[in-house]
Amino acid sequence: MNNNAIGKMLHRVENQIHRKLDSIAAAQGITVVQHIILSYLWERGKRRDVFQKELEQVFDVRRSSVSNVLGLLEKKNYIQRQSVSADARQKRICLTEAGTKAYLAVRKEMEAVEQALDGAFADKQERTLFLDMLQRLSARVQDI
Repeated sequence: MNNNAIGKMLHRVENQIHRKLDSIAAAQGITVVQHIILSYLWERGKRRDVFQKELEQVFDVRRSSVSNVLGLLEKKNYIQRQSVSADARQKRICLTEAGTKAYLAVRKEMEAVEQALDGAFADKQERTLFLDMLQRLSARVQDI
Protein backbone atom coordinates (compact mmCIF):
# COMPACT_ATOMS: atom_id res chain seq x y z
CA MET A 1 0.00 0.00 0.00
CA ASN A 2 1.42 3.39 -0.92
CA ASN A 3 1.55 6.40 1.39
CA ASN A 4 -1.20 8.17 -0.57
CA ALA A 5 -3.77 5.39 -0.18
CA ILE A 6 -7.18 6.84 0.69
CA GLY A 7 -7.87 4.49 3.60
CA LYS A 8 -4.44 5.06 5.10
CA MET A 9 -4.77 8.85 4.89
CA LEU A 10 -8.27 8.83 6.37
CA HIS A 11 -7.08 6.61 9.20
CA ARG A 12 -4.11 8.90 9.88
CA VAL A 13 -6.23 12.06 9.97
CA GLU A 14 -8.84 10.35 12.17
CA ASN A 15 -6.12 9.31 14.63
CA GLN A 16 -4.70 12.83 14.72
CA ILE A 17 -8.10 14.36 15.40
CA HIS A 18 -8.91 11.71 18.00
CA ARG A 19 -5.64 12.33 19.86
CA LYS A 20 -6.32 16.07 19.86
CA LEU A 21 -9.84 15.60 21.21
CA ASP A 22 -8.56 13.15 23.83
CA SER A 23 -6.05 15.72 25.07
CA ILE A 24 -8.71 18.44 25.22
CA ALA A 25 -11.05 16.25 27.27
CA ALA A 26 -8.20 15.02 29.48
CA ALA A 27 -7.38 18.62 30.41
CA GLN A 28 -10.79 18.69 32.11
CA GLY A 29 -10.26 15.29 33.70
CA ILE A 30 -12.66 13.40 31.42
CA THR A 31 -12.55 11.17 28.38
CA VAL A 32 -14.15 11.84 25.00
CA VAL A 33 -16.80 9.21 25.82
CA GLN A 34 -17.60 10.97 29.09
CA HIS A 35 -17.81 14.27 27.20
CA ILE A 36 -20.30 12.73 24.77
CA ILE A 37 -22.49 11.65 27.69
CA LEU A 38 -22.22 15.12 29.28
CA SER A 39 -23.12 16.64 25.91
CA TYR A 40 -26.21 14.47 25.65
CA LEU A 41 -27.26 15.42 29.17
CA TRP A 42 -26.65 19.10 28.39
CA GLU A 43 -28.82 18.99 25.27
CA ARG A 44 -31.62 16.67 26.40
CA GLY A 45 -31.56 17.19 30.15
CA LYS A 46 -32.78 20.77 29.86
CA ARG A 47 -36.05 19.66 28.28
CA ARG A 48 -36.82 16.35 29.94
CA ASP A 49 -35.57 13.64 32.27
CA VAL A 50 -32.80 11.38 30.99
CA PHE A 51 -32.39 7.84 32.29
CA GLN A 52 -29.63 5.26 31.96
CA LYS A 53 -31.75 3.03 29.72
CA GLU A 54 -32.05 5.87 27.20
CA LEU A 55 -28.27 6.32 27.10
CA GLU A 56 -27.84 2.58 26.49
CA GLN A 57 -30.24 2.74 23.55
CA VAL A 58 -29.05 6.03 22.03
CA PHE A 59 -25.38 5.07 22.10
CA ASP A 60 -26.01 1.35 21.49
CA VAL A 61 -23.86 0.19 24.40
CA ARG A 62 -24.30 -2.37 27.13
CA ARG A 63 -25.80 -1.52 30.47
CA SER A 64 -22.53 -2.25 32.27
CA SER A 65 -20.58 0.14 30.02
CA VAL A 66 -23.01 3.02 30.61
CA SER A 67 -23.11 2.22 34.31
CA ASN A 68 -19.30 2.41 34.52
CA VAL A 69 -19.14 5.75 32.70
CA LEU A 70 -21.92 7.19 34.85
CA GLY A 71 -20.23 5.91 38.00
CA LEU A 72 -17.00 7.71 37.09
CA LEU A 73 -18.87 10.92 36.26
CA GLU A 74 -20.73 10.67 39.56
CA LYS A 75 -17.46 10.24 41.49
CA LYS A 76 -16.17 13.41 39.85
CA ASN A 77 -19.40 15.18 40.85
CA TYR A 78 -20.24 15.87 37.18
CA ILE A 79 -23.62 14.14 37.40
CA GLN A 80 -26.17 13.18 40.02
CA ARG A 81 -28.67 10.35 39.92
CA GLN A 82 -31.98 11.44 41.42
CA SER A 83 -35.01 9.31 42.21
CA VAL A 84 -38.26 10.16 40.46
CA SER A 85 -41.48 10.29 42.38
CA ALA A 86 -43.36 7.98 39.98
CA ASP A 87 -40.90 5.10 40.43
CA ALA A 88 -38.17 5.18 43.08
CA ARG A 89 -36.26 2.48 41.18
CA GLN A 90 -35.72 4.83 38.27
CA LYS A 91 -33.01 7.45 38.60
CA ARG A 92 -32.94 10.51 36.42
CA ILE A 93 -29.43 11.60 35.47
CA CYS A 94 -28.74 15.28 36.02
CA LEU A 95 -25.75 17.38 35.09
CA THR A 96 -24.21 19.20 38.06
CA GLU A 97 -22.68 22.67 37.96
CA ALA A 98 -19.20 21.08 37.84
CA GLY A 99 -20.32 18.81 35.00
CA THR A 100 -21.72 21.77 33.10
CA LYS A 101 -18.45 23.69 33.49
CA ALA A 102 -16.36 20.73 32.33
CA TYR A 103 -18.66 20.11 29.37
CA LEU A 104 -18.65 23.75 28.26
CA ALA A 105 -14.86 24.05 28.58
CA VAL A 106 -14.31 20.97 26.43
CA ARG A 107 -16.96 22.03 23.93
CA LYS A 108 -15.31 25.44 23.51
CA GLU A 109 -11.94 23.82 22.75
CA MET A 110 -13.50 21.27 20.40
CA GLU A 111 -15.25 24.08 18.51
CA ALA A 112 -11.85 25.76 18.12
CA VAL A 113 -10.48 22.53 16.61
CA GLU A 114 -13.44 22.40 14.22
CA GLN A 115 -12.77 26.01 13.17
CA ALA A 116 -9.11 25.20 12.61
CA LEU A 117 -10.10 22.25 10.42
CA ASP A 118 -12.45 24.51 8.46
CA GLY A 119 -9.49 26.83 7.93
CA ALA A 120 -7.82 24.14 5.82
CA PHE A 121 -10.29 24.89 2.99
CA ALA A 122 -9.93 27.82 0.62
CA ASP A 123 -13.66 28.55 0.68
CA LYS A 124 -17.07 27.14 1.53
CA GLN A 125 -17.34 25.46 -1.87
CA GLU A 126 -14.13 23.50 -1.30
CA ARG A 127 -15.35 22.44 2.16
CA THR A 128 -18.69 21.31 0.73
CA LEU A 129 -16.95 19.35 -2.00
CA PHE A 130 -14.74 17.62 0.58
CA LEU A 131 -17.73 16.66 2.73
CA ASP A 132 -19.58 15.38 -0.34
CA MET A 133 -16.58 13.25 -1.25
CA LEU A 134 -16.42 11.83 2.27
CA GLN A 135 -20.11 10.93 2.02
CA ARG A 136 -19.44 9.17 -1.29
CA LEU A 137 -16.52 7.26 0.24
CA SER A 138 -18.67 6.26 3.19
CA ALA A 139 -21.41 4.98 0.88
CA ARG A 140 -18.85 3.10 -1.22
CA VAL A 141 -17.36 1.40 1.83
CA GLN A 142 -20.83 0.24 2.85
CA ASP A 143 -21.31 -1.26 -0.60
CA ILE A 144 -18.05 -3.22 -0.50
